[in-house]
Amino acid sequence: MEMFCLKCRKKVDVDNNKIDESSINGRKMLRASCPQCNSGLAKFVKASVSL
Repeated sequence: MEMFCLKCRKKVDVDNNKIDESSINGRKMLRASCPQCNSGLAKFVKASVSL
């Protein structure tokens, strides 16, 4: 899965270190860390998407 890193300013491929979470208001989201700069990444996903 590709996520956009704000520190590197480009899309990075994160496949092995994704974490499924829910935000405070209950929205589904994914968390990962950038493989190049190790900063935190977050992406909101639709609830019907299975991972």
